[in-house]
Amino acid sequence: MLFTASTLLTMALAQSVSLGKTSNAIVLSIDGFHQGDLEYLIKNSPNSRIAQLAAGGAQFTKAKTSVPSDSFPGTTTLITGASPKTHGFYYDVAFSRNFYAVGDVNCTGPIGNSFAYDESIELGTNSNGDSTRLDGGCESGKFENGCGININALPFKKVDGKCVPWFPHNEMRVNTVYEVAKANGYFTGHADKHLAYDFVNGPSGNGVQDLYTPEISYYSNTLANVTTYDQLHVDAIVNWIKGNDHFGASVAKNNGFIVGANFQVVSTQQKITQYANADKAMGGYLDAQFTPTPLLAKAIAQADEFVGQIIDALKACGKWDTTLLVVGAKHGQSPVDRSGLKLLGDSNLNLLASNNNTIPSDAWATTNDDNALIWYRDPANAAIVCPILKANAATLGVTPAEIYCGADIVSLFGADPATDAKVPDIAVLPKAGNVIYTKPNNPKKNMEHGGASEDDTHVVLVVGGGPVAAFKGQKFDAPVNNAQVAPTILKAIGIDINQLQGVAKEGTAPLPLFNAGGNGNVYTSASPVAQTTPCDIPVATTKVPSGNVYGQSKPTTAAEYGTNVLSGAVVNSVSSVSVVALLAAALF
Repeated sequence: MLFTASTLLTMALAQSVSLGKTSNAIVLSIDGFHQGDLEYLIKNSPNSRIAQLAAGGAQFTKAKTSVPSDSFPGTTTLITGASPKTHGFYYDVAFSRNFYAVGDVNCTGPIGNSFAYDESIELGTNSNGDSTRLDGGCESGKFENGCGININALPFKKVDGKCVPWFPHNEMRVNTVYEVAKANGYFTGHADKHLAYDFVNGPSGNGVQDLYTPEISYYSNTLANVTTYDQLHVDAIVNWIKGNDHFGASVAKNNGFIVGANFQVVSTQQKITQYANADKAMGGYLDAQFTPTPLLAKAIAQADEFVGQIIDALKACGKWDTTLLVVGAKHGQSPVDRSGLKLLGDSNLNLLASNNNTIPSDAWATTNDDNALIWYRDPANAAIVCPILKANAATLGVTPAEIYCGADIVSLFGADPATDAKVPDIAVLPKAGNVIYTKPNNPKKNMEHGGASEDDTHVVLVVGGGPVAAFKGQKFDAPVNNAQVAPTILKAIGIDINQLQGVAKEGTAPLPLFNAGGNGNVYTSASPVAQTTPCDIPVATTKVPSGNVYGQSKPTTAAEYGTNVLSGAVVNSVSSVSVVALLAAALF
């Protein structure tokens, strides 16, 4: 076996440097953030907080997401240490061959139906109430026990002879890092974008001690609104660092905290076009070298500001030295180079997938972004449609080789639709990631995710914090996967990684941050440290009362959107003008 000089250096350093004592972990997903974005940021803004985090920690230059690269499988992979074949999520809007239809409360209809675990299941959606509600219908602001989820919008399943509504967490097949950490005396928290992220609780339904999932959908059309929304997630994290829940109330003493959150500011401004943007500005990139448009540059600066706030809170609370801070992305975004972009719409796809509308509409389903996944109630239909799709591949903007079915599907996902109710029968995966099945006229998106292209899957992965200080910016150039994050956290805090069922099943290894002196799957130099350090950091409450958190039905300005009716404070969308200027200086 041949090794490059870079690989040999990495191996030598990995043997001589190892992780320090760890009591806490924070995992941040800057959705859509590529490794190329990090490299651009380091080159053009070396003093940015994310660049400095990479310079003082460890950087994994070939990190990959799950395939499909959608938010649901991407998040689930991060928290379970497993791939979709094991954890069971392929998409948020999908199909299961053992589900009864939404509303089939007696489970008497045909089995095998589509489902949607997105904002449509909330009590506060357009069909059920007020879509402007940040609480999504969970008036208490305690996003637990299915609060705010409309059971009449859920699929149904037979369990022990009973027909029951099937919540997102019910569909988790393996446990999560939160469930394992909580069982071992750690505080757990997670902040995300929809109430459907109930699934991060794991199959127990209560793995996250403090779940915070305000609804973003109505507020994603301007940079100012998304920034202020993401600030809520930052505020929750700062409260967790302080030893509080997201309301700001103290929590019981524990061995440490294991928490996670996502930020939407980059992803939304990558996708958005002037047709969908109230600011009438174009998102995305200017070239194939990850040069952001002015709008996206500001969004990246905002994400950098968020990371900076969290770093500052850790240091102010005396927890930097014992906290792993992971900055990654549950999905990328494609295509970075718009020159070959094809906006095809989904009419041809649907016509072909339905065999010219001869398959009943409730007997099949497709979900599509810059990919397409297709399921059938009757597997015989897949055998019929597959050659039709391949013969018409050009109309879908792909080659026949980019359409997977039969043995190719089994090879792609490592699971067989004939024996697994969730595995798609057919997948259309444009290799270049340059096809989006959205409206070709007046398009609202110029980027998407969900596929298997380089831009979809090659994401940032930086591990910072005091425990990795000895790595001093070391780059690991060997391929790694986001599934390795969860076992890394457990090993760092001294818990057997095989307590994660997905890790035990797939044999997922931690990231190479441990030297050969460890004790198997348990890292012996780590030990729980009771978190008693007091700190006093001003932070806006993130409580969500009835209706809109800000007491308004439709915010119109950033300042109005940021006024918290509980405290009268204004949540600053950016606390440092210099941070926003980091990228702007390189672009304007």
